Amino acid sequence: MSGETVLVTGAGGFNGRRMVRFLSEKGYLVRATDVRGDVADEIRASGASEFVRADLVRRDGLERLVKDVDVVFHIAALFDYLAPLEKLRLV
Repeated sequence: MSGETVLVTGAGGFNGRRMVRFLSEKGYLVRATDVRGDVADEIRASGASEFVRADLVRRDGLERLVKDVDVVFHIAALFDYLAPLEKLRLV
């Protein structure tokens, strides 16, 4: 399976960065995404071949994220503990 392209959502978080590093060390091409653009350099340093800033709550751009991807590791989460349950279920 190494050599395949994988997508890691939430790549800027604690678990996401570790997943990016693990997968890149195993030989996968890692497309990483996070809602925060300021983490792009850190994510690339973890081994991502590509970083795409994206808000997964918005549908526009999702097709571009998954284009030519073999596997998706969906680690993204909303960090708003006071948000209504309906909003939290969007991700």
